[in-house]
Amino acid sequence: MDFNLEFIIALLAALYSVYLVNSGSPNVSPFITFLLLPLIIAYIVVQIINNIIPGINKSGRQAYNYGEDIALGKINNTGYVQLFPPVLIVLIIFSLLLYSRVLG
Repeated sequence: MDFNLEFIIALLAALYSVYLVNSGSPNVSPFITFLLLPLIIAYIVVQIINNIIPGINKSGRQAYNYGEDIALGKINNTGYVQLFPPVLIVLIIFSLLLYSRVLG
């Protein structure tokens, strides 16, 4: 699945609109509050973003790739990638022995 910044922004706007409507007037129909309004808000936000900032997905993708490269580079530089699988196996065996009450 590809990273898509405009849909994340639209989703956050839709969730925020649900929060505002639900906290402002909780007696509104749930169909309107939780289905109709978020769909309309998300559609409007996507259309606005597509018309005003058409290159936002490219910029978001570049920022995502940069963050991913930094994170994976730091993980690779630690050297724990080669150490983690045996430690995980020992941890799983230890937790199974504790769960089965063999160790106490």
